[in-house]
Amino acid sequence: MTQLLIVSFAIYMAAAALSYAVLVLLSLRADRKYHAGAAARQRQLDALHIHAPAVTLLAPAKNEELIISESVKIFLALPYPNLSLVIVDDGSTDRTFQILHDEFCLVPSPEPLPLETLRHQPIISVWKSATHPPLTVLKKLASRASKGDANNAGLEVIQTPLVFTTDVDSILEPHTISRMVVRMQETGAVAVGCPLRPLNGVRVVDGMVIQPSLPHTYWELSQVAEYERAFQLRQGWDYLGMLNNISGAAGLFQVAALREIGGYRPDTTAEDLASTFSFHLCNQKIALEPGVNVFTQVPESMKSLRSQRKRWARGLIDNLWYYRTLLNPFRHGRLSLLPLWLGLFEMAEPFIETAGLAVILALAIAGDVPLRGWLTLLSGLVFSTALSAICIYQRHRLYPRLSSQDAVKLACFSILEITPLKIPLSLLWRMLGTIEYLSGDTSWEPLPRQTFSEESKTCAIS
Repeated sequence: MTQLLIVSFAIYMAAAALSYAVLVLLSLRADRKYHAGAAARQRQLDALHIHAPAVTLLAPAKNEELIISESVKIFLALPYPNLSLVIVDDGSTDRTFQILHDEFCLVPSPEPLPLETLRHQPIISVWKSATHPPLTVLKKLASRASKGDANNAGLEVIQTPLVFTTDVDSILEPHTISRMVVRMQETGAVAVGCPLRPLNGVRVVDGMVIQPSLPHTYWELSQVAEYERAFQLRQGWDYLGMLNNISGAAGLFQVAALREIGGYRPDTTAEDLASTFSFHLCNQKIALEPGVNVFTQVPESMKSLRSQRKRWARGLIDNLWYYRTLLNPFRHGRLSLLPLWLGLFEMAEPFIETAGLAVILALAIAGDVPLRGWLTLLSGLVFSTALSAICIYQRHRLYPRLSSQDAVKLACFSILEITPLKIPLSLLWRMLGTIEYLSGDTSWEPLPRQTFSEESKTCAIS
């Protein structure tokens, strides 16, 4: 029985490694294809200031008094030539709305409240800025910590053909929206995502990322390596026409397409994954723009990271079940491979790997680990490290943001990232999140928030 378990574990690890290797190879082909179109995209960018489609930047805010003023100023300063901004106050109980009211001279909108055509908590009022005309602030009853609910309310007042959804704790590179609009035109997609990078440790001056650099704590640094790997692999999915997610902090959408899928799911902790699956179900094309970044705050402590990873696990199993019809290969063809892969190598991974490691550990204590067991464990560790290093190298070579010295440090850090972040803590947290979902626990634990300024490191709860 023990031998059978070890062999099964080895087969699973080999299958996972093979799938990741294929995604890396496909991502390299995607990079090559993307760079082959660089000249044509640049010509489109040069002409965009003349015929730039109107875009609304949509950002929900709940108890964001620490950063809301600076965040709005950063958004309003983006250089896109035809940009509006909608902030959705999702039932804040702190001074979020009061700060917006005072600093941006908000006055009630003369228009009647919008018709509620999407699922969300009721809209209370809509406000316009007397000093900054592009700014609209919407007040609504609090959702149950649902960004999808807040996004749907914001969509009710948006009148532009395109919307860029993000978070108030995020900073866009100056030409992010422009390049994503061009990417949408180039690919014919109804939705375009882009990579995220941790904002932690990055120097920000006047709302601009001056020099991306590495944070100092283990937990933050681990996430930098993880994001580099995740978004390089995401290019592999994009190459297949099966992009696995458009992150909630970095997505450009055709408003009509969002409405066609019914907006966002307000009853899930992963509204971005839900909308991605919905687009796939409707056979709508989605794409990735790998050449720009949105910088976003990531958890600084083990406690905050644990909360986030449990929430991600709950969101994954929730959406895999909700969109389980995607698994039908007769109806969806090769697209059914996406939820199958996510189920096998994301949702089930922590349970299978933990069981395999437990067997090896038990045999190690008994002094009876066969060579096959040690080889399986060692090969898994080596492959994980090599995978991260390759992804970090590729991202730095083609889309450099870090200095070469920091990129080398990050690649070397990949060895340390595996333990304790991935093994065993990440496995444990993801298992707990799945178990919580199955037991009906969908609570949302608050995460600390920090100011953008390096001079002020005050924390808040959001």
